Amino acid sequence: MNLQEIKISDSARLLVVETDKFKKNILSMSAILPLGPGTTPLDLLFPKVLLRGTASCPTNASLKKRLEELYDARIVESGSYFGNSLKIGFTADFLSDRAVGSPVLEGVIKLLADIWQRPAVDESGLLRGNEVNLAKRAMRDAIRAEINNTAVYAANRCRELVCAGEPHGYSVTEAEVEEITAAGLTERYKKVRDSAYLTFFYIGPKPAGKVAELLAGAFPPASCCTGMQRPDITPSPDGVPEYKEASMPVSQAKLVMGFTTGGMVFSDSPEYYAMCLAAEIFGGTPSSKLFVNLRERLSLCYYCGAYYENLKGIIYVSSGIDTKSREAARAEVLAQLDELRAGHITTAELDAALLSVVNSYRQIEDSPYSILSFCFGRGMLGLDCSPENFIKRIKQVTIDDIKKAAERIRLRAEYFLAARGGGEAECDE
Repeated sequence: MNLQEIKISDSARLLVVETDKFKKNILSMSAILPLGPGTTPLDLLFPKVLLRGTASCPTNASLKKRLEELYDARIVESGSYFGNSLKIGFTADFLSDRAVGSPVLEGVIKLLADIWQRPAVDESGLLRGNEVNLAKRAMRDAIRAEINNTAVYAANRCRELVCAGEPHGYSVTEAEVEEITAAGLTERYKKVRDSAYLTFFYIGPKPAGKVAELLAGAFPPASCCTGMQRPDITPSPDGVPEYKEASMPVSQAKLVMGFTTGGMVFSDSPEYYAMCLAAEIFGGTPSSKLFVNLRERLSLCYYCGAYYENLKGIIYVSSGIDTKSREAARAEVLAQLDELRAGHITTAELDAALLSVVNSYRQIEDSPYSILSFCFGRGMLGLDCSPENFIKRIKQVTIDDIKKAAERIRLRAEYFLAARGGGEAECDE
């Protein structure tokens, strides 16, 4: 898989994976922005409003009709944390030109440019108040709904503890969303539009040069852009462990533990690959130490697993347990970490972890969205974007490498959501 990069202007670039493997193509547009209160609620909201109508397609219905004319193309907005930065943008998927014998890509680019540059506004030139209010309501509902998924809720509270004082530890609140006005949102949108550096990513058979030419014609240089900004992936530091506890009327308690990794974040260093494998052996597969011991041997949890947040250098261990099992479950998690630190790794554990990681990377090229997810992050950080190279590097990791990586893992925070009883049974698998 070959990733190409082309400069479109001083405020935009294009990443391309040329392939005729898929019937549908993908074109994404992303901007990397600061993360934190004041701007992030606005930055997450205005793309939702932009997608409600443009100057040429002012209603949601007319915008949908235009997408239907482009052979049922689809455009969705997105906003997500990227280390200590925020990534916002749009992603379109659509049939390739050769599949339908029509310039679909050109039409999608023009529509995407209209959404970004020429949104529907009111007589005062502001983003329309009714659409802003609808988007605010949806955003508030999403924040409220988080509590209904207690696994996600507990994970986010643990993130706030691990990353307290860092941008990554910030969470948007309902009150912040409520305070947004059409005037304030319009002002912020215009500032981002005129200053943000845009990264486009195309996956499909069209030659990279032609895609760049179409984008250059549709997206003139931003007037105030100061150049490309790399995402901030400053690792979370070690510190005195933080503990927090709450309770809810549910039947299953949640225990989430956050561990720092001694500054080991997304990179091409040998230590990074060792940490990836350490996290997988710790809790990434059904053959992992946590699953085999915490769940199967001791029956202390309904589910458990470890996730490596490699843009912040954090390993999260998440489990669903009975409230009375908290201390025993916590002790076993730490005991298995000690086993990992000591290098007590069986051949079966190592083989299962390698098989899991290798298979997941071999499957990347089977889906355009998997390619986008894998290559975007690495492309933004200037790293090698070859799954084959990742597999080669991960296979070079030894048990001693894993032991050394595990020795850097330190408990940083613990969040426990106790079950008060009387709630509905949960099925968080």
